[in-house]
Amino acid sequence: MQRLATLVVSLLVAVATFAQVPNGFSYQAVVRNAQNAIVANQTIDVSLFILQGETPDAAKIVYTENHSVTTNVNGLFTLSVGGGKTTDSFSTINWSIGNFYLKTESTFGTSIVQLLSVPFAMYAAKAAEVEIDLSGYALKTDIPATPDLSGFALKSEIPSTPDLSDYALKTDLPTVPSKTSELLNDSGFLISHQDLSGKQDTIPDLASIRSGAALGATALQEHQSLADYAKTAEIEKTYAKISDIPTTPTKTSDLQNDSGFLTSHQDLSGYYSKTEVDSLLAIFSTYTDIKTVSVTAAENGIVKGASGKFYSGQSITYTAVPNEGYYFKCWSDDVTENPRTILIYSDVHLTAIFVQTFLVTIIAGDNGTVGGPENGRYEPGSSLTFIATPNDGYYFSQWSDGNTSNPRNVSVNTYDITFSAEFAQKPLITVTAGNNGTVSGSENGRYAPGSSLSFTATPSTGYFFSRWSDGNTSNPRSINVNTSNITIEAEFISVSLATVDLGLPSGNLWTLCNVGATSPEEYGDYFAWGEVTPYYEDGHAYDNPCYNWKTGKGSGYDWPSYKYCKGSYDRLTKYCYFSTYGENGFTDNLTTLESVDDAATVALGSDYSTPTKDDWDELIKQCYWEWTSDYNSTGVCGRIVYKAKVTADKGKKSSPSATYSLSDTHIFLPAVGGRLETNCNNKSVNGLYWSSTLFPKDGYMSSQGTTCAYELFINSGSVSLGDGGRNGGCAVRAVCRP
Repeated sequence: MQRLATLVVSLLVAVATFAQVPNGFSYQAVVRNAQNAIVANQTIDVSLFILQGETPDAAKIVYTENHSVTTNVNGLFTLSVGGGKTTDSFSTINWSIGNFYLKTESTFGTSIVQLLSVPFAMYAAKAAEVEIDLSGYALKTDIPATPDLSGFALKSEIPSTPDLSDYALKTDLPTVPSKTSELLNDSGFLISHQDLSGKQDTIPDLASIRSGAALGATALQEHQSLADYAKTAEIEKTYAKISDIPTTPTKTSDLQNDSGFLTSHQDLSGYYSKTEVDSLLAIFSTYTDIKTVSVTAAENGIVKGASGKFYSGQSITYTAVPNEGYYFKCWSDDVTENPRTILIYSDVHLTAIFVQTFLVTIIAGDNGTVGGPENGRYEPGSSLTFIATPNDGYYFSQWSDGNTSNPRNVSVNTYDITFSAEFAQKPLITVTAGNNGTVSGSENGRYAPGSSLSFTATPSTGYFFSRWSDGNTSNPRSINVNTSNITIEAEFISVSLATVDLGLPSGNLWTLCNVGATSPEEYGDYFAWGEVTPYYEDGHAYDNPCYNWKTGKGSGYDWPSYKYCKGSYDRLTKYCYFSTYGENGFTDNLTTLESVDDAATVALGSDYSTPTKDDWDELIKQCYWEWTSDYNSTGVCGRIVYKAKVTADKGKKSSPSATYSLSDTHIFLPAVGGRLETNCNNKSVNGLYWSSTLFPKDGYMSSQGTTCAYELFINSGSVSLGDGGRNGGCAVRAVCRP
């Protein structure tokens, strides 16, 4: 079991002006295995849980997220809590209540650490949800739309640290003058008794003015007060009366508002001190449009957001947070929006409703993986899709609950779901060729069940595909892979051993070629009845006449050359049931060839034999026989023996009810003629084929029946069984019995 060794948990708070909620904090850990060795350069999946409660055991999950991380050479990984895959909201965590813990889980281990230092910005952001605290500064956004503050001066742009370059602070206002002497001189006003420049220096003394003496054009004496002089017409021409001097303002409220000066406590633009806020509260205390807001949580969850008294027109955001194992369904008014912002115009009473979630756990067994949604809790009705992917050489077999769909859709119900993907090794498919041929097609190897493969067996020259080692005779052969290994071999035999199933009642299979031939159109060899080798030398089967005979066979196919007589037909030494024709009265009553005397058995093996009279008779009556003068474009004449497609065609020699072609099941009997003495007679005209059965006693040559055997005779107009002298040379077509 691997484990996580926590190294660093640090809070990286993205603090914005006035305590904005942080983006997250950093977490680092080192992974070690059960032997305490560092696990380096590996990718692991990590799940993080923020728990809230007095102790780790009693704490509840308030936030969950998932990460995929890679360890470095020291086994260390780093991630940002708050930056993983999640359906929760990190910004809604209420950091102001209880202790907080960070739980880390992976397939390699679990760790829990307490978050001992919660960033102030996290706590401060939640404090604003409890009550409106105006002990510091008030934001403009927190001032209700009413009362009407249209008489207040606004500032267009005040940054977080107010830039009042266009304005004068109240403390910077100039001292309001209380005397005219404190003002600058302006046209028409005297502000000093010394302001007499430009007048005559010879001014009557003040006593004269006071007594009413006329001053004329004489200027006032320097350093004398005008108040001490009487008015004269001359003075009034130049100077204004003292009584006409404007009243000097004694407070700023007596002045008109001017750019750069604050003249009213109602100028609320920007931010204000506690004293100014208190003044505003005094104004608001008379405002009575207040609504009651109560937003609560039902069982199995909490609601984040303040309840209480609020002014009409305010907007408040509420977030429903379910307990572990539950999900938020809706508010009591059936609204599903979460978080939800409410614009207050009337009393509000809402309850968050929570419903239980159910655990979905889908895992992969050995030799594969499972992709799709992360394991966890999901709402009933959720639709999840999972894909099982096998490792190389394996295939997806089934899910542990027996389901075989892949991909698989899972609909979450009201119960936990747990199953795993099962993988099995792909079956090994091995298809090979035996001697005298090859196999082509799909490559040998491992294939998933359901795969479709194709193989073709190709025989070497002179050989014929017989079957596959499992008995199947299809070629090409399609293989549908199941769950088992498959090993088969293509079997090839000499063309002379190849057989055809013509659908006969007996089940007999007829060979494709004559004995001694290597293709259906070849004549093969000629044999005397009961002998297993030709009389002529190799390569001279069709000489007419023939001069190349084996020793002792110089007379050709005639009685002096016949094996089972003493030079004459009436001196038989085997297969004789009439003593008149036996050597010295010999009889053995054998009427069917023994295997040692059967040319087909000796040439092809114990599974093959020369057809009996009954075998030929069945073939004649059960098949459709068609004459051709050019079999398969070879120029060879003979009879094509077709497997009858309909009953009406059985035994027919022409005019079939069905349509036949060389693609239909058939054998070909070439018109081989026959050999008698040294000649080869009637090739391409007729054909003679031995049976293994002696002609009967009651034949038309009953006195000589033992010297003859049944033979098949074919030509363009006839197919029949007759008799032939045992000394003549006929072809042999073998039959293979079931």
